[in-house]
Amino acid sequence: MDPLRWLTLFFVLFSVLAVLPAAAADAAGVHFEEGNQHFTRGDYAKALEDYNAALSLDSSNDIVWTNKGNALYRLSEYSLALEAFNEALAINPDNSVALNGKGNTLNELKAYQQAMIAFDRALALNPNYALAWNGKGIVLYNLGKYNESLGAFRSATSLNPAYIDAWSGQGLALYRLNRNREAIQAFDTALSLDPDDIRAKTNRELARNMVTNHDEGVVQAKNENDPGSKGVDTLPSWQYIVDAMGNPVGIFLGIQLGMFAFVRIALYIMARRTDVY
Repeated sequence: MDPLRWLTLFFVLFSVLAVLPAAAADAAGVHFEEGNQHFTRGDYAKALEDYNAALSLDSSNDIVWTNKGNALYRLSEYSLALEAFNEALAINPDNSVALNGKGNTLNELKAYQQAMIAFDRALALNPNYALAWNGKGIVLYNLGKYNESLGAFRSATSLNPAYIDAWSGQGLALYRLNRNREAIQAFDTALSLDPDDIRAKTNRELARNMVTNHDEGVVQAKNENDPGSKGVDTLPSWQYIVDAMGNPVGIFLGIQLGMFAFVRIALYIMARRTDVY
């Protein structure tokens, strides 16, 4: 073949090969943006399809892996989400959003100590990351470290005063610390931001009932110890009933109410939030 023709063919092939990666990157970018739009609308399954399409064209993008992990997290596919976050972090170990997502996922898998490591790493990279502070608060709450949990939630709301879940988290931690009046204030703040938040509504009512029952128990005890008092028409708190040893019905009712309170507080723990790029 004529050398000139060989040279021409070489330049044509070189141009095509040079263009293909750029075209693939552009197509991957389109899928990525479409995935983000689906994610924002709450269609996480569609978002996942687009993120997978983007990764099939370019698997070296840690941001796409991160968003895939967040979509899987929202779909409650926690093991797969963890794999995606780990892929992102293998590419970029300083990806604080992937670390936050990994922490949330490990929390759902009840790997609390590993979750703490992920959140602490995210916060070391970005101390002003409100979502990571909230996630750390959730893990500490699940570990029963309510004072530390309260501190983490307060860090989240100091960075983002409109963070509803973190205000609810404060309320739950305060409830566990038997600081029910403060808990009510925290839930009230959450409800001022979203009056329809069912978790904050339910937990506020629980804390309010505890305050009411405590106050009624104190009043009743005071009147029973006051010879000149005619008494008051109130029901004792469930704690007061449990203390009424010798009354099997009262003891049973107190135990049932205590179990009811525990179940309610567990059912209405704050939502786990993630973010995407």
